[in-house]
This record gives sequence, structure tokens and C-alpha cells, in this order.
Amino acid sequence: MAFSGRRWSIVQELVKGDRSPTQLAAVLRLSLQGVYHHLKQMESEGLVHRAETSHDGSTRPFTVYTLAGGFCQVTEALPGEARQYTLTATELVKVHLRIWSIPQQEYHYYLEALWWELQPFIERIEGIVLYGSVARGDARQGSDIDILLLTADKGLEKRFGARLVGPKETAKLVSSQFFTTEDFSLSLRAGSQFARSVMSEAIIVYDPRGVFAGMRRDTAGKAGERVPRGSGADASGRRGAV
Repeated sequence: MAFSGRRWSIVQELVKGDRSPTQLAAVLRLSLQGVYHHLKQMESEGLVHRAETSHDGSTRPFTVYTLAGGFCQVTEALPGEARQYTLTATELVKVHLRIWSIPQQEYHYYLEALWWELQPFIERIEGIVLYGSVARGDARQGSDIDILLLTADKGLEKRFGARLVGPKETAKLVSSQFFTTEDFSLSLRAGSQFARSVMSEAIIVYDPRGVFAGMRRDTAGKAGERVPRGSGADASGRRGAV
């Protein structure tokens, strides 16, 4: 079912975190009865889930609604085809959706090809973001595809540091930066221009534990802090071999 304006408003609140019907009604300025109606309908479609919670354990539990892992509603309008359907937001679905959000569609193929090349090593990777001109949507002919990976596996940099992806005639160079999660987080806290630039324009491609999402929130809400010595990151925030 397509989202009405009110259903979409509810979804936009739930992506921020779990909410009770009372909270949703207050924030969205809707009647409590109307909010309940939409939530019940969305629950029957498997789009939201109910959970019991309390603030500190001393108050009586109350009901909140959550998106859980999330979902994707797809509308297709193609010659001879018109359909709508809903997909559960698995990690694979999330990756493809994020790649498809890249403004210049001609780069989608190369990012998806790289994604599949990384599959044998994906358990060793904590996160992948796209940054630079392709992320901004202003890449020119011959522009590299810049990505940053969080991993503690030193061997991945040798294998994927600079890599041609795609058929020989149309291959694109993927240039990758490698950090451990701790080092990149410390670089952000130190106010590294490189790290902050990456996060300001990044399209998060793979983030199964929400590491990059958390860093983005922290970057928006905190000023730079001093980095402890011996962190492994230089003054620019760039790192050598991981």
C-alpha cells in the first residue's frame, strides 16, 4: 500500500527511534485515535512492530512502536509493468539501495561490482562509505571512485587499495582508504579535516552495526577533541597500512 502523508510522517519519526502513540500524536499534531489507526494498519502489513518498555523500570511498562530492521517500499512503472511491493531491509537490500542513491547512475555498476568482489572478506569489514566527487554527484570523465573501509585486516589494503573494476574497455579506478574503526573515530574526534570531509559528503554503503551512522551523529554534535598519542593516525587523519 502506498504511503499517505500521515503514514509517511509516522515513518519519518520512527526512523529516529522507538515512539509511543502518544509521542507520535504530540509531535505530529494528530489525534491519538488517528495515530493508533495508522499504526495498527502498518503493523498488520508487517511494517512496524510493538514492544513494551519503561523509562527506568520503576514506571508501568507502556507500548512503543519500532521499525525494527526497516523496510523498502518499491514502486515500478515500466513499459508493460506496474507494481508495488515491500522488501524487508536486509543488509543486502540496504547496500543496493544506498548504491542506487548515488546521483550519477553510470557509477552504480562499478560500486555493485566492487561489492561482490568484497564478499569473500565481508566478515572482516565493519563499514564502507563512498566519498569524493562520485558521492557528491559531480564526477567527471576519468574520475576515481573514492571509498573508505573500516577493517583491522592488513591484507585487504594490498588487495583493494587501488583496483580497476569493470570490463577492460570501460574500467574505473577505485581508490580506497583503510582505517581501523578506532583510528578513524579518533581522527574525527581530533578534528581531522580529511575525516570530517569524508563524513560530511559520505554515502554510507555498508554499515551493519551502525558504526558510521553513530560517527555521523557524533560529528554533527561534537567539537573536535584531542587524539591520544600513539593512535596510529597522522595529523591529517590518514593512516598507513592497517
